[in-house]
Order: sequence, then structure tokens, then C-alpha cells
Amino acid sequence: MMLAGLLAIPGGVTATAAPRLERLDRGRLIPAGLAPATRRLLVYCGASWCGPCRAFLPTLKAAHRRLAESGSDAEIVYAGDDAEPRAHRDYVMRERMPWLLVRHDDPARRRLRGLGGTALPGLLLLDRDGGVLGSSWRGDGVSVPAAFLDAVR
Repeated sequence: MMLAGLLAIPGGVTATAAPRLERLDRGRLIPAGLAPATRRLLVYCGASWCGPCRAFLPTLKAAHRRLAESGSDAEIVYAGDDAEPRAHRDYVMRERMPWLLVRHDDPARRRLRGLGGTALPGLLLLDRDGGVLGSSWRGDGVSVPAAFLDAVR
């Protein structure tokens, strides 16, 4: 599965196949896309109803700043697990998520979420071709996102 098939990278798939990404900007969700320099994608799988997800967000926000300041080729994208669009939107806005978001109604959200395990929160690291480079899920199904995040540079 090509990363370009999941998320629109310049020179990748056609606009009709490209998932719809958003970014929070001054309290509104606006259309967005991956930066051309993106080579790796760090997919955050979480949900508004998940207490451990909410507790993990400060750690992920710090990592987002660290990745941006270091000029990393990795970009964070949220693939939410809320059943309702409103819960998805409210979680993003309440937590002021600074990274890209796959729209709740886009099938790419389910495809990305399906690459991970069932325990939340979780992280997937994908290469430009969509290959899974690693994840926070262990063989026993437990997710250890903070430990996994420490290894991502």
C-alpha cells in the first residue's frame, strides 16, 4: 500500500483518490496536505472517549514540537477512532491538536486505523511507500506509545 495512496503526497495519486486532510487553524478545521518533504508518517490512533489517549496528548504535543524543530521528515497525522463525527471534531478542537487530521468521513481514516492494534492510544510509523516501519503495539496487543515515540526522530 503506497503512502501516496493513503495520503496525498505531491506527485502521488489523483485528487479523487487522495484522502481529505484537515488542520486546526484559529478554531476552525481547514483543508490541508502533507509537506513535500514528508518521508515518514507518524499516525496517532486515539479517541475522545479514551482516558489514556487524553493523558498521552501532552507527550505527543512535545514530540510534535521536537520533530518540527529538528527538521524531521516525519509528520504526525491523527486517525481517530470516534464513532461520531461531532465527537471527533470536539476532541480535536478541545485538545488543540496541531498536526494533520484525516477527516472523520474519509475511508482513509479506517484504512490507517486498521493498520494498528485495538488498544488505544497507538502510533504507527509508515515510510513513503506505506510500509509499516514500526508501531507502539506489542505482540500481546498492548500499546506503549510513549516508549515508541522516544525512538522516532
